[in-house]
Amino acid sequence: MKRILLYHPFGNQNVRGVLSALSTHNKLHSFHTTIAVFPHTFLYKILPLVGLKKFLRREYDENIKSRTYCYPWKELLRLSKISQKLHINITSGNINIQLNKKISNFIISKNEEINKVEKEREEIEKTIKKYRDRIEVLNADKENATKNLAETNEELAKISTVLKEKNKVREENLLKIKSKVEDIDNIEEIKIIEEPKTMDLVQEIKEEVENEVNNYSENIFDTVMDESKEIIENKEINEEVKENSKEINSEINNINEVFNEKSEELVFWTPKGKTYHAKSSCRTLARSKVINSGTVYESGKDFKCEHCK
Repeated sequence: MKRILLYHPFGNQNVRGVLSALSTHNKLHSFHTTIAVFPHTFLYKILPLVGLKKFLRREYDENIKSRTYCYPWKELLRLSKISQKLHINITSGNINIQLNKKISNFIISKNEEINKVEKEREEIEKTIKKYRDRIEVLNADKENATKNLAETNEELAKISTVLKEKNKVREENLLKIKSKVEDIDNIEEIKIIEEPKTMDLVQEIKEEVENEVNNYSENIFDTVMDESKEIIENKEINEEVKENSKEINSEINNINEVFNEKSEELVFWTPKGKTYHAKSSCRTLARSKVINSGTVYESGKDFKCEHCK
């Protein structure tokens, strides 16, 4: 928000009207003059008592007191009899020249402060952009990790289903083989005296069945071992994906905390003060009864207290 710096060496009714309008619309940055007197102050009360009642003509509205800067020494010499005794010729032109120099120095100092603030703001914006880019990368990594985790879980579910089906088939085959072996054992109990060929045939059938059982058991064992290894490997991948997802979430939370700290800075100010303060314990606030807090923008102050740096 743009504001106006107004200066006048002596002030008059027109200047007071302009100041009142600027102050009412919150457009006044600062007012610079030689001498300014405000109601309800000690100086205002004592001036008539010491014969300086004419200075009351330099009275201004108390609302602009916090934004008024005075440079009184040459003007006091000009209005007093001291300059005449010392033969010092001080004219209104001299006063104007002095005031112009003071305001020039004031503007230069404020420009330096503004440049410093702008530089800090640019650095903060760069940092915020850096954090935002990092968050985008982490979110992309998180999405990929979640997708991989879902795919791994689907594959594990498929492997589990296949294993259950194979176990079921294996049990059915074992029952069939067991039934065949029982039949062979029953045949073995029959006493065959006159038919040795039948005995040989029975023995061959028994050996064939035993070999089939052994081969089938070995194949089932190898299959189960291979599938178990695959499940273990998939579980390890699943655990690794979960761990990476936790680390990504933790880093995102840390970045969000830093981002929030950079985005808003709590400051303190008084309604009629010229500056905002970084600390509520600032010694310049010791006598203030009303202390507001909020962001720099909410304070409406352009400059930071030099004691808080």
